[in-house]
Amino acid sequence: MSRTVIANPIYDSVFKYLMEDIPAARVLLSALLQRKIGEIELKRNEYTRTKTKDEISVLRVDFAAEIINDDGSHELVTIEIQKTYLSTEIMRFRRYLAAHYSDETNAIVLSDRPNRKRALHIITIYLLGHEVEELDNAVTYVYPRMYDQNMNKIDKKVNDVEFVDGLVHDMIVVQIPKITSAKVVSHLDKILSVFDQRNIVPSCQRELTVDDSTYSNDDDIDRIVRRLQKAASDEDVRKEMEIMDEYQTLYDNYVKERTDQQNKIKEQQEQLAQLNTVITSAISALVVSGRSAEEIATLLNIPIDDVRKVTGK
Repeated sequence: MSRTVIANPIYDSVFKYLMEDIPAARVLLSALLQRKIGEIELKRNEYTRTKTKDEISVLRVDFAAEIINDDGSHELVTIEIQKTYLSTEIMRFRRYLAAHYSDETNAIVLSDRPNRKRALHIITIYLLGHEVEELDNAVTYVYPRMYDQNMNKIDKKVNDVEFVDGLVHDMIVVQIPKITSAKVVSHLDKILSVFDQRNIVPSCQRELTVDDSTYSNDDDIDRIVRRLQKAASDEDVRKEMEIMDEYQTLYDNYVKERTDQQNKIKEQQEQLAQLNTVITSAISALVVSGRSAEEIATLLNIPIDDVRKVTGK
């Protein structure tokens, strides 16, 4: 069995390089949505990487895409991808989603009603470098449905109702740590196998290997593998990966220092609590023996006010 070396797409620079290739982006998004995608456009002005309070990086990529439905109809949507390799707060994802809902460019002018715009349906994809404890699957789909007052499903698609379609969104959650190429069953499994972190090259975590048989005779996965091969030899991409590794090391050290400091403070607080318990017991015992507050303070070498807090005198 032969294997091919590719750049690790968990790195922001590699994933960005992959998604800039429109055919490769179409393959990945089509597999994730499990729907056919026609025209697709990367919104470069939305292509950002931000740092948050704890220096956690979130890569954001947006696409305008045309989905081709089974009945042959076409649907224009906004696909929002947020990728993070560290655990982050949900509010950070919500803020970016809110920006999409309020963005006037995420709407189209209706041909039969030129004075009105229809909001494009939003599909959010979260590529997580960490696990969500409550979700067992590598990929989880969350789609809105409509119900009547008796909680019976309404036999009508959300995108058939403009009012509803513009106010809800589909969500796909991908947990990269749970992706495994050991059991490739579906087309999506095959596509996502390029993210399997179990295939890291021992000498370099910036590279993965993929089984050649995985993408032989499959133009879709071949496109992605070839793009990631190219990324592995791109000087700019490799330089950004190095920076990301340095950043990761700094972040890990920061977390360790903060954890050590918190543990030290907790230990000191516990020791202080134990000492206070001992002092309180000693004061109580000396009070019983008939000692005055002044004598107790002198014997224990503590302020007299601390004695009075216990004795109440």
